[in-house]
Amino acid sequence: MTQYRAVSLKNNILGGKQSSLKRFCVAGSDQNVGIDWGQFKGNVPEVLHLVFKAVSDSIYTRYDDYRANVTYITLDNLEDAAKLMSKTLTYDDQKIDLYQTVKIEEDIMTVNIPNFKEIYITKMIELVTKQLKPLGEIKDISALCNKYRNEYILYGMKVLLRKNTIDTELPLFLDHEDGRINIFYRGCKEACSYYIFESSEGNNTPSEHDIMAVKARLGKISEKEFMDYVPKVDCSPQGSNLAGMDLDSDPSDQSSSDIEI
Repeated sequence: MTQYRAVSLKNNILGGKQSSLKRFCVAGSDQNVGIDWGQFKGNVPEVLHLVFKAVSDSIYTRYDDYRANVTYITLDNLEDAAKLMSKTLTYDDQKIDLYQTVKIEEDIMTVNIPNFKEIYITKMIELVTKQLKPLGEIKDISALCNKYRNEYILYGMKVLLRKNTIDTELPLFLDHEDGRINIFYRGCKEACSYYIFESSEGNNTPSEHDIMAVKARLGKISEKEFMDYVPKVDCSPQGSNLAGMDLDSDPSDQSSSDIEI
């Protein structure tokens, strides 16, 4: 299982206990719980068995999305979903990560912050809150955190934002006292069981960063390879795409626009 996982930081904005991570889904709701196969490294049946055992007293439907490599469990009621999310499930002494889902809507965007290497995590949350919250409702904010300690990686932060209106314009940067941080945002359109992501520049082709981020999350490339790659993105034109890359080897990521919220 992977060492790092996306965790919700919404409680740092609103206060209270840490909440469950939320991600886009075609039929998203708090009753719809996702289990990403990427964290299991080949042990998917065994891990799913443990999750199903945890809801054995509940009525639910199951859907295996082979495009996104995710299994979805839709509980019959919100109370049962809340009980599942409150449980700590483990496999091979490691926590099984579950997430709740948000329905795709036209005014909901995913804001990707690929690199914030010069800013500490709490400062990033302050910047997001100050500069994005006036533009809409922050449904969730996530970052990649070590499973065993409060160690965050300097890339891959995502914000799930419902804009005040469909026409609300989002900035291309987050400003801070020492400069600017590039941000990328995407809406999405339903396309069967997976998404077509529409970038701020109207381009439906996955960007090179999106592809590399998925590979890193699924363990297909090392953390170092991704870390070496990220600075190159900062120097490239926003929205540039990788032409000719074979996308068939990588599943579509339904989790984020991922975000991954």
